[in-house]
Amino acid sequence: MRGFEFRDVGPFDGFEPIGGRTYGFGSIEYSVKVAEPLRLALFYDWGFVNSNEFDFNPAGYNDNWGFGIRLLVLGNPLRLDFGLPITSSKVFRNGVLIYDNNRGNQFNFSFGTRF
Repeated sequence: MRGFEFRDVGPFDGFEPIGGRTYGFGSIEYSVKVAEPLRLALFYDWGFVNSNEFDFNPAGYNDNWGFGIRLLVLGNPLRLDFGLPITSSKVFRNGVLIYDNNRGNQFNFSFGTRF
């Protein structure tokens, strides 16, 4: 998800992310053409990662919104996005917050298409 650091959405052990076996993800994006190779985009991402197989409970979901630019470079899309977390995962142990994946805003870069 574009508003969180890599592997920060999902289960973890202590302070280390451990990954999961089931996930759900959704994204909505709206873009507007500014000039021929340039578009501006506004997006919203939602998702969850659970440690058990076939566990589609979205109770621990995270979501973010953001904005970005889209360029067409040599026929390939270049995406520059800035994501801002909305809902983050918090873990408490004995009433004390030990982990929060909301470490701030994230900048994302991608080049090419998904296959």
